[in-house]
Amino acid sequence: MEENINKILPNGLRELFTAVNNELGDGNKNAVKLVLGLLGKLIEALGQGFKQYYKIVAMSLLNTFSEKQNTVRE
Repeated sequence: MEENINKILPNGLRELFTAVNNELGDGNKNAVKLVLGLLGKLIEALGQGFKQYYKIVAMSLLNTFSEKQNTVRE
């Protein structure tokens, strides 16, 4: 039981990752920072299960990290 703490099964999360992907393009950089934090926690909880969803968010993540504004890159 203890090994399953903070773990998420990777089933049925496509809509969630699509929503996260859409929010990564938001003009509000503070909101993007919050979404990045959420995405990090999701990836950590999914572990290897994230492999099936990475293509949904990969390009938006690269675009976000290439931002010239320090607000997002921090």
